[in-house]
Amino acid sequence: MLTIYRSNKAEWLAEILGQELRLNPPEITEEVNIIVSTWPSSRWLSEKLSIINNINALVKYPFPGTYLKRLVKRIIGIDPNEKDPWEKNHLVWTILEVLPELKKEEEAEIIRSWLEKSDKENEQINLNSWDLANNIAEIFDDYILYRPEIIKQWLSKKTKKRSRENSVNKNIIWQ
Repeated sequence: MLTIYRSNKAEWLAEILGQELRLNPPEITEEVNIIVSTWPSSRWLSEKLSIINNINALVKYPFPGTYLKRLVKRIIGIDPNEKDPWEKNHLVWTILEVLPELKKEEEAEIIRSWLEKSDKENEQINLNSWDLANNIAEIFDDYILYRPEIIKQWLSKKTKKRSRENSVNKNIIWQ
């Protein structure tokens, strides 16, 4: 169930929520999600609910983006608790591993020239490489929200292997 109350009085909203949870308590194992925009607001609200109801159990306070990603994953049939290889923090390392091979490709001339501006020293991660991998990972991480059908297709076993010439439109390679 989704209920939205609007007000500029946080104390009043916390009181309404506390009363709602007291009058219509969730099932014993039901998880309640309250979307918050900051970690301190979740701590404050948790304490307020504990004071109002003398208990505050199985209440989660996800950020909006986290909640939406979990919701979209459930909708397209992906277990939201499963480790997501497309999540930015995991994907950035994979991208860093494949960047050297990518730089050898003809289509990667722009990436290659940009990365070659600073050399790799002492086998440390090049800052430009890290920034590039981080930005690419962030874009793929957002795909679950904005392009869920693509993620579903990538994860399906029925994905057709297409030749490189057919998979990339020549007019958009430069993008």
